[in-house]
Amino acid sequence: MINQKISKVEKRIEEIIKNSQRNEKIYSAILYHFSAGGKRIRPLLSLIISDIVDYGKTEEEEYNLITSASCVELLHGASLMLDDVIDNSDTRRGKPSVNALFGNKIAVISASFLLGVMSDELAKIGNLELVRTFSHTAKVMAEGEVIELNLMINNISLNTIYREQLEKLYFDVIDKKTASLFSLSSSIPLILKGNSTELKHVFSDFGRYFGTIFQIRDDILDFISDKTGKPKMNDVKEGKITLPVILSDNFHKIVEIMKEEKNLSDGALDLIQGLVISGGGIERAEEQLNKIYEKTLSIFRSIDVPENKKQNLLELLELSKERLT
Repeated sequence: MINQKISKVEKRIEEIIKNSQRNEKIYSAILYHFSAGGKRIRPLLSLIISDIVDYGKTEEEEYNLITSASCVELLHGASLMLDDVIDNSDTRRGKPSVNALFGNKIAVISASFLLGVMSDELAKIGNLELVRTFSHTAKVMAEGEVIELNLMINNISLNTIYREQLEKLYFDVIDKKTASLFSLSSSIPLILKGNSTELKHVFSDFGRYFGTIFQIRDDILDFISDKTGKPKMNDVKEGKITLPVILSDNFHKIVEIMKEEKNLSDGALDLIQGLVISGGGIERAEEQLNKIYEKTLSIFRSIDVPENKKQNLLELLELSKERLT
């Protein structure tokens, strides 16, 4: 059932993009971005939670659910396009990024166009709370993007480094840039159904912690895996300071190397990877992830429905925590 619904999300995304075609360059850029695929874990979260709260049974409910879940991917897609322009990244999921293939201008315009298309589709559903929640999430994600600039190596001075402050900053960034979108995905079925505010908060918090786990795992994999569909050590190459670096005992040495070499050589990247691992950065990041996982499990257990009804949600959580890609 879930697989059938996620297929409907894929088809709905294609339909929305096709129906919004106005300019060939924009259409080609957007189509190219979505053709690269993706985990679709955010809409999957919406679909699984919709089963838990018994929403999406009628034709109208299913249409609203599938469209809303598709809009999450439109928002996510727009944010990725803008991310790649800001980071000057030329790859996305192992393929040339939109900005690398079409140029920065088309990438920015295409992202803006996607946000407009998303707003149009949400307006058709006619749920004001849903529109407001999407809008709020988009604003929060933009704020996170600005705050993340403070975690770029060029903005870090060795004389004013306080790792605890950087750690708080890191969690603020991922809460806004990543976790907020997972929170939105988890809230959609409850907003559409009109559930109580208290229950919305429960699922919203679950999604927020879920997204935090997802991002920490992503940042760990950047140092220990080359199966993520992006170049290994990509964050370091872009000058980003992430949790494994912040928590490493070799933090200052890593920062020195990153500041000395603007275009890091393979040797420098290997050295940084070794310093992160030998300094306990991966191990401590895993510890942080496990703490947040326990909080997420606590929220999961508080959801008052039969255990078998929550099984898919638990499996998705565990898959995200333990994933290798």
